[in-house]
Amino acid sequence: HDEFSVDNYNKYVEANDQVAVLEIDFYRADAFVDMDDDQISDLALRAVSAAFRTAKIDSDEVVDAVVLRARNAVSHFAPNSALYSPDVKLGEGMYIC
Repeated sequence: HDEFSVDNYNKYVEANDQVAVLEIDFYRADAFVDMDDDQISDLALRAVSAAFRTAKIDSDEVVDAVVLRARNAVSHFAPNSALYSPDVKLGEGMYIC
């Protein structure tokens, strides 16, 4: 997945050691907060694929993953901000931005 590589990084690191770091935040994620870490990691990879319209990164290519959960958390930054959420939708009630 060269679309996530950084040009300068490639000059200093050997090809088999090159990695990209992705951070994915899900809002209104209570519907899948009880999934295990591997399931959420796979969901995040599908979200990246949908958002960037790229092939899905294979789970076997993931070197490390950390899943942090904030059960029943509210991430609205302003009143009615949910109305302005992006159109990227993975499933019923599951949105990404």
